[in-house]
Amino acid sequence: MQDFTYNFFLKVQVTDGCWLWKGLVNSGGYGLYTKHKGMRTKLAHRISYVIFNGEFDDNLHVCHHCDNPRCVNPNHLFLGTDLDNQRDKWRKGRGNTPFKVSDYCKKGHLFTEEITYIKTNGKRICKICDNDRRQVIRKKLGKFKIFNGYKTHCHKGHEFTKENTRIEKPTGGRRCITCRNERDKQKRLVRKQQGE
Repeated sequence: MQDFTYNFFLKVQVTDGCWLWKGLVNSGGYGLYTKHKGMRTKLAHRISYVIFNGEFDDNLHVCHHCDNPRCVNPNHLFLGTDLDNQRDKWRKGRGNTPFKVSDYCKKGHLFTEEITYIKTNGKRICKICDNDRRQVIRKKLGKFKIFNGYKTHCHKGHEFTKENTRIEKPTGGRRCITCRNERDKQKRLVRKQQGE
């Protein structure tokens, strides 16, 4: 382990802030290190984390507080899930986004922890706007009926009585049984005439 650590730090430039990786880097700027010839190449900042903090679950990310991909300073590194990594990236205004990350949603609400939901892809959702959007959808679906006072008669003039009213299950709307019976009777007459 000592030889490995010594060889690793031969490729590190230690400064007061970031410890910069001087070896190979990938297209994202992250340092690459191979322990022995023929061994799998690993990310240098992950190896640095293991040297100073011990082994960890391979499913976790080693994230940078400093946002410098070449940095291997263990004080600048922290473990996180994919979601934590995405959140960190979006908080710092980085990521594959075609637009500038704003502190406000489209309707002008300030993104704070209380009103912000962060999706797994890192996208921020304003809870106030999302709630408003959901209420509009519910109204369109008839889940929230606005009370205008009850009508006493159907559109054909039949009175809504207990015997003459059928309540629709999903929406709670009222239907006139007399009108339904008249429609059914008319349909039966049409079918009878077509059959003769």
